[in-house]
Amino acid sequence: MPLIDNTNADTRLSGLERFLERWYGTRKPEFGHPPTVLDQLQIPGVLRRFYAFAGRWPPNDERYSDNRFCRQDRFLPLARQAWGSVYRDGSYFVFMAENQGVWEAATLTHGDDAGVWVSVDGSHRTDRPTWRQLKCTLSEFLVTFVLQECVMGSLGAAGEGILERFESAGCTIELVCLDGEYAWKGDRRSYYLIDSSVLLYRETGDAELYDDWYGYETKAGEDLLRRLNLPVQT
Repeated sequence: MPLIDNTNADTRLSGLERFLERWYGTRKPEFGHPPTVLDQLQIPGVLRRFYAFAGRWPPNDERYSDNRFCRQDRFLPLARQAWGSVYRDGSYFVFMAENQGVWEAATLTHGDDAGVWVSVDGSHRTDRPTWRQLKCTLSEFLVTFVLQECVMGSLGAAGEGILERFESAGCTIELVCLDGEYAWKGDRRSYYLIDSSVLLYRETGDAELYDDWYGYETKAGEDLLRRLNLPVQT
């Protein structure tokens, strides 16, 4: 069974919360938004829960964002920032943006595990955006996105056949999440935890991107990569 159980919204979020503490360390209460802030917003239960748990998890670089999940794409802050924040577009609640502004992700303002819509062809920059609904639910999308940020926000690199290198070396490989849908059509990612110290994702959809991306947070991860002669950031 994957580390993040895909049975329902609660098991996904519970698994994601456990994984974040395993990857980054113990969460502190100030890493989430308090009820006094969240009660002022109309957002679905899944998104409210994640903002309460990790909406203010400290970033690597505070010049870019006020939370940890903004390295590749951006989990939008609740408070207004120079680089943007959450906002309402009619019945949609926009909570995420691609790092170069190519698309944004939105959900509904009500319910628990609502759907996810992605703006088409930069249309969110106009006064009449076009939204394309994904097949996944909000909780499924959040898991895929947050794990992406865990990889891309950590020290690491990319290359072809990296997962097989770990397998050949006899590493312990734990499946974290399988075939999570992301923003582009046919874009799906599977995530793996290697020896509890390297997080890797592989494109498993139709996006024709063959590199395995991986990252590490500890010296154990760096040592593993060096032992296998895999690139590390210095």
